[in-house]
Amino acid sequence: MVIPGTWIFPDDPRIKLADKRGLIVTQPHAMALGVNVARWPPNVPCNFTAHPKILERAWRNAVAEYDPHQRILREVGLRGLSDESYAALDPSVRGNDARLGAVIGKAIDAEIRIVRAAHPHAQFVTSFWQEGARLEHEGDLRIPRNVIRVWADRGYGIPQDDGDLAPGEGVYCPVAMINGSANHLTEMIPVHRIYAQLGRCIKARATAYFLPNVSNIRPVAMTTEAAMDVALGRGAGGRRPGILPALGAPGIRPRRYYQARMLTMIAINRNRVRILYRVARAVRDFRRGEKTAALAEVRRALPPFRQIRRMQRQADYGKWKHWYRGEWLVGIRLTRKLVADFIRYLHDPTMTLPPPFLDNGWQGYYHIMKFEGNRTVNVR
Repeated sequence: MVIPGTWIFPDDPRIKLADKRGLIVTQPHAMALGVNVARWPPNVPCNFTAHPKILERAWRNAVAEYDPHQRILREVGLRGLSDESYAALDPSVRGNDARLGAVIGKAIDAEIRIVRAAHPHAQFVTSFWQEGARLEHEGDLRIPRNVIRVWADRGYGIPQDDGDLAPGEGVYCPVAMINGSANHLTEMIPVHRIYAQLGRCIKARATAYFLPNVSNIRPVAMTTEAAMDVALGRGAGGRRPGILPALGAPGIRPRRYYQARMLTMIAINRNRVRILYRVARAVRDFRRGEKTAALAEVRRALPPFRQIRRMQRQADYGKWKHWYRGEWLVGIRLTRKLVADFIRYLHDPTMTLPPPFLDNGWQGYYHIMKFEGNRTVNVR
C-alpha cells in the first residue's frame, strides 16, 4: 500500500505507476476521496454546512477521475483547505466540537454513499489527526463500523490514541515529515520509539492498517527499515534483504554510502546548530549597538553553510545525482541568502533591503506543485 504523493490529482501518473507495481493506493488524511484541496478553485465556497452539493460534486468527480480498476483504500473525512481544520471554513461549527463532529460524520456518510454507487465493495479508512483525535476522544465523532480507524501521530512517532487503541484499528506513524520545526534531511525518529509505539499497536491488535510516512526516503532509510521490520514481524537485527542496500546505486562502495548517509547527516545537524548559534549572537550584538561584534559573529556562520554544501555535493552520485538541488522544504539555500543579506546590511544600513520574506511552510510546496499548472479541483 502506498500514498504516491500529497496534493496530487486522482489521474496523477504516480498513481498509475503504483498500480503497475501491484500496490494498493490510499489517500492522505487531508484529501478525502483524493480531492486535492490545496488546489480548491478560488471564489468557490468549501463549506459542507452551507454548500454541501459543491463538496459532493468534488468528491464524485474525484472518484470518477481514478482508473476504475485501481485498487484503492479510500480516505473519508472532512478537513479544510491545505490541511487545516474544517472549522476554519465553517463558522457554524467553530468552538463547538459536538457540532463539528456531527458535520464530519454527515460528510463521511455522504462520501461513502458516493463511492458505493460506483464501487459497491470499496473499503474505507479515516485518520484521526489533530482535531479528529480530539473529537474521537471526546465522543463527538461517529464513524461507521465498516471504516478503519487510524491514529495519526503528533509528528514525532507517538500516535495520538492516548492509550485508547482497539482491535481492528490502525496507525499512521511518520519516520520523517516537514512540520515547521522538524528536519527534513536527516533521521528524525529514534528506533527505540518506533519499536515501542508499534509494539503497543501489535499488543492491542490495532493492526488493520499501518502506514509510515517516509517523506523523501533517502535520509530515513534506517528508520524506514526499522518500522517495516516491526510491521512485517521480521524482528530487529535479522539478516534479510532490506531497503538500505536498495538506496545505493549499483556498484557503490559501502564507504561512499556511509559518507553520503551518516557523515552528511552529521554535517547537516551539527552545522545548522552552529549557524543558529552564530546568527543569534549576531542579532543580540546588533541590538546592543555592537556592530563590529555582530559582523564578526555572523561571518562565522558562513563556513558551516559551505561545509553542508560540500558534503551534499559528495553525496550527489549515481541515481541520486543533483538530489539536493530539489531541496525546497528545509531551505538551506534560502537561509544562506538571508544571512548574506544581514551581512550586507551590517556593512551598509542604508542599503536597499530585499522584500520581506514570510515563510509559512508553503514555499516549498509551491515549487513541488508547479507541474500542475493552474489546474483546480473540478466542482462542476
